[in-house]
Amino acid sequence: MTHAMRRYVDAVQTLSEAAARTYYHGSRKAFPVGFILRAQSDGYVHGVHGDEFDVGVRRVERVLEKFRPPEMISRLEAVFLSPLLAGVLHAGGHDDFVYRVEPIGACQPSCLWWYSSIEDYLLYDSKPFPVKLSRQYAENYWNNVPPPEGKSATYEYRCREAKIVAVVKPRRR
Repeated sequence: MTHAMRRYVDAVQTLSEAAARTYYHGSRKAFPVGFILRAQSDGYVHGVHGDEFDVGVRRVERVLEKFRPPEMISRLEAVFLSPLLAGVLHAGGHDDFVYRVEPIGACQPSCLWWYSSIEDYLLYDSKPFPVKLSRQYAENYWNNVPPPEGKSATYEYRCREAKIVAVVKPRRR
């Protein structure tokens, strides 16, 4: 199967999975049922809080963006979803409010093991991150490659918009 054909098959599979799957989105913000979520400029992927963690996040995001295939939804323009309610926190979301959502348009999965590996290398390893390795890890993230054998993974899904269909967990005061 050619690379282009594989991408087409993956895209069709992703769209059919998206139609059949339940997704969740966690937020610090309250939204009503029916609200359309869109990418936000104050999300953590933009590193807007000004602390050391944000510097690291911006470095990881630059690596991923540098090697992002043009047909993939940029993390900087995405609404992040989890197929598991418990996965919202594991995927880096907030749990002040958790919503059941329906993606609008394409919904693309990625294995976060590769994101975490890039993050570990950039934030916690004193050696420089080899370009060849950073490219491979980023490509594996974008292509939703499962983690190496014996490693567990959390998956996130990216879409440009998602409609809130239910409030699963309202904030407790």
